[in-house]
Amino acid sequence: MLLLDIEAELSIWEEGRAVWSEEAFAVAELAYHLALWLQSPVAGQEGFEFDSMQSVAGLIRIAGSDGG
Repeated sequence: MLLLDIEAELSIWEEGRAVWSEEAFAVAELAYHLALWLQSPVAGQEGFEFDSMQSVAGLIRIAGSDGG
């Protein structure tokens, strides 16, 4: 496995306004873990939580809801 330390600004926007932003976020690591999750058979049934040594645990989570 090749680990890349690629950081970039990651921000979440809602209705044209920045809700959250991080200047040096581990985007390559996030992409790697998201790709693994999406390829797993439980991706549609279980949520995703990004766990990285470079960020706060649970900072990025994807969870299902009753509304879709």
